[in-house]
Amino acid sequence: MTVAEILKGIPKKKKEDAVWLLSSLLNCSKSDLILNRSFALAPAQSKKWESWWKRRLKGEPLQYVAGAAPFYGRDFVVNYDVLVPRPETERLVEISLALLSGRKSARLLDIGTGSGAIALSLKLESPALEVVGSDISAAALKVARENMRRLFPDSVRLEKHDLFSKKLARERWDLVVSNPPYLDLKKDKVAADVRAWEPRLALEPLTRKSVKGVSERAAWIAERILQACQKNRPAYTALELSPRIALLLERKWTRQPDVKRIWREADLAGRKRFLLVAWENG
Repeated sequence: MTVAEILKGIPKKKKEDAVWLLSSLLNCSKSDLILNRSFALAPAQSKKWESWWKRRLKGEPLQYVAGAAPFYGRDFVVNYDVLVPRPETERLVEISLALLSGRKSARLLDIGTGSGAIALSLKLESPALEVVGSDISAAALKVARENMRRLFPDSVRLEKHDLFSKKLARERWDLVVSNPPYLDLKKDKVAADVRAWEPRLALEPLTRKSVKGVSERAAWIAERILQACQKNRPAYTALELSPRIALLLERKWTRQPDVKRIWREADLAGRKRFLLVAWENG
């Protein structure tokens, strides 16, 4: 079976998905795939394609089907234990690098590292950084370690912690970065494939993790990180949130005496989703 024969039988609205999966299967770019439509898949490739396409037709995210997701110019292993890295999160990497620009060395903590996409990308882009990635999920850390092995062996400390554990709180950080759970699945509009397939632990705070004085469930984890940073006093904190939660927390923290500056940055679509804090005496 050739690429042309496969694509011919795909409905127009599904064609882009098919091209994405085929290029991943054949380890080539989308443009190379289109230019080589006469390429014939080997029997094993054809069998895998049929399996992959059935999974995609059931609504499974492309990245889980292929077992990999592109992020900041590299491919990261992903599975059902971690969120799929999003292109918009690349902006968090850029912001983090800018915050630490000019420092010869710096210590960075990535809370809720998941696949390790943020932590490893930052280390790869700035090898002088000392980077620690933490997660409460042992399964997620297994994925992060696989990505570290493939991309940059033994480059990042990957450890199991519940947010700012006592051990992490005893250490000194220049930047604490996180893309924490910031959704309320009963309130927020969430894509069907995200709701059905991605780990709930990484999407929304658990009800038993409520935070005193914060009624908005989707803000609970981010608020706990900010409270811990207020005590630990890194130079900066950088969080990826929804625009609603970023604004809520900016208003809540703007008059705190320990906050030197708090502001929001926009993603490529113009949504101010990134909350940045510069701490006094950080």
